[in-house]
Amino acid sequence: MRRRLANLGKCISLLFSLQFLWIESAYSAEPLEIATIGNFPPYTYLIDEQLTGIDIDILDELSRRSGVKFTYVTLPWKRALKKTEIGEVDGMFSLFHNQKRASYAHFIEPAIHYSTYKLFVRTGEEFIYQDVSDLYGKSVVLNLGYYINSPLERAIKAGKVKVLRIPYTGEALAVLANRKVDVLIGNYHEILFNKGLNPDLDHIVDLPNPIQMPKEAYLVISKKAEIPDKKRVMEELSQHLLTIHQDGTVNRIYQKHHPATLRQNGVQYLE
Repeated sequence: MRRRLANLGKCISLLFSLQFLWIESAYSAEPLEIATIGNFPPYTYLIDEQLTGIDIDILDELSRRSGVKFTYVTLPWKRALKKTEIGEVDGMFSLFHNQKRASYAHFIEPAIHYSTYKLFVRTGEEFIYQDVSDLYGKSVVLNLGYYINSPLERAIKAGKVKVLRIPYTGEALAVLANRKVDVLIGNYHEILFNKGLNPDLDHIVDLPNPIQMPKEAYLVISKKAEIPDKKRVMEELSQHLLTIHQDGTVNRIYQKHHPATLRQNGVQYLE
């Protein structure tokens, strides 16, 4: 009996040693080069030329727990997608899932964050939003490149909803504040971040019902990227990312990047 217990103890020690060796090898391996855009607050943004944000903090924590190192490279969105597709970078974040992207990238579950798109209006001009027909006859402002959903796009194409597309969220908020449009449609946390750092925009409020339910935004790994022990690396990333969501870490990171917290800490962000 004692011999069996001794053998069992040796097996357990061996398993721990092997796991430790794998983690050590992960730390000593070349960092994964991960592409992103540098101007999508609060998920990624620059403070004093240092890349920060919700997604950055989540991935930094993921790197610490998994032992997989990351190097971030900021690129224009379309170039980042192309480099991920052909394997010139090891991966990218944060991407919505679609068939084309799934053809060239592995999506690491769970999502890094969830994007909710909402309607913003001036205080006193709220209305009940249930579907896109409630926007008929109104003018809306959207960020360039944003695709919200097909009913809205059809309404815009049919001339039932007037649209103004501009490049920056700060400009979109100014357009709404200056009464040039009726509604701003945007990522809830992105708008909250931008207006939260500007007290002159306190009269901009969101309507209760989202125009799009929360949508998963992922870290992806290029299928063409040459990563040693790639399957195991992706399994480790997935396992630790799930734990980060479950143990409250993500909630703490969101609070860190809340406008009220940033104001309290004297952080100034310029778009």
